[in-house]
Amino acid sequence: MRTQPFTRRRLLLVVATLAALTAPLPTPAASPEAREAQLPEAREARTADPAGVRVSFVPFATATTPVAITFSPDGSDRLFVVEQAGRVRVVDRRRRLLADPYLDIRGRVSSGGERGLFSIAFHPRFSRNGLFFLAYTDTQGDLRVSRFQAIPGSNAVSARTERVFLDIAHRDFANHNGGQLAFGPDGYLYVSTGDGGGGGDPDGNAMNRTRLLGKVLRIDVDHAQGGRPYAIPPTNPYARNRSLRPEIWHYGLRNTWRFSFDRFGSLWIADVGQNAREEVNVVLPRVGNRNFGWDCREGTLDTTTAYGGEYCASRVPTFTPPLHEYDHGGGRCSITGGYRYRGGAYRPVLGDMYLYGDLCSGQVWALAHLPTGPWKNAQVGSFPGNLSSFGESRSGELYATDLGGSVHRVTARRA
Repeated sequence: MRTQPFTRRRLLLVVATLAALTAPLPTPAASPEAREAQLPEAREARTADPAGVRVSFVPFATATTPVAITFSPDGSDRLFVVEQAGRVRVVDRRRRLLADPYLDIRGRVSSGGERGLFSIAFHPRFSRNGLFFLAYTDTQGDLRVSRFQAIPGSNAVSARTERVFLDIAHRDFANHNGGQLAFGPDGYLYVSTGDGGGGGDPDGNAMNRTRLLGKVLRIDVDHAQGGRPYAIPPTNPYARNRSLRPEIWHYGLRNTWRFSFDRFGSLWIADVGQNAREEVNVVLPRVGNRNFGWDCREGTLDTTTAYGGEYCASRVPTFTPPLHEYDHGGGRCSITGGYRYRGGAYRPVLGDMYLYGDLCSGQVWALAHLPTGPWKNAQVGSFPGNLSSFGESRSGELYATDLGGSVHRVTARRA
């Protein structure tokens, strides 16, 4: 009597596994320009030529190795500065940096080089539930995502409120941790992870959909599921796949250093390259998961022979090319992703341009969708330091942080 149900369960497991392993890869996307041009909101967003814009950076506060800046959705108009060593600082509505930290977890953070505390993301209902999330490398070097409980409006949070949500092993190499957190328009938490470090993704993580490294993840932090403190959104591409990681939303990424959502819901991903190319990727609303090609592609450069493997040939039809890429000439080395402007103070100048920059050269560019056709890229300024991150205020104005210790307000004018 026991043999029949046991055999049936094994048969179902085998069938499910074979189905997962033979599941088709995502279909290739049309070019970002073509897809963007088809959206009514994209036509509304077309803006002036970025070549006629100049952006400046006005310092107003000093912090210790700041790597991120953002706002809380509680109406307080505060900014929050993330320091690499493990502290979060508060900038009040008068743009004064408070002396006492909002949160201090330095004893839990492995910091230095590319490790540390990376980002903070406030729950969309923070004003009611007081929840926010941090991403950092723990004392073992693993990538950790944790939730904390605050009293909305308070300028201090107890480290004892931490609840670990996700731990990703990352001990072989100290670099390529990713670590960006942001809530999307859908209310889910998005998490970027680096490919695990080393040159050329030696562990093959970015293309491997059974691993969480080299990805953008998407999780539901409002529900628990399957013994995890989070749930898998049912629309995730591998939500019902028993062989692949259901948290994965996008893959084939090397080391995303800042992604952001624009006011139309598009996801902008800046991916740091190896030795040759830096890239900006865009995923439009209502578009499914994407394979951005690393380690078979660095931007549009074929790196199959240098870094990739035999799997590259079969994956080529699934690759989504970047909207824009740039090389390492002129002292450039590492992209710092930014935001598509949605504030009011400089809208006549910036419109809906996407601003981003380079860590080493300090060059800052804008991507704009011209009324006459495709996207155009132009340098619009230079950052006076090591540009570690861009950030937004509640009203959509832009800010930037310098690894050297300064926090800047972004201004713009016509050239």
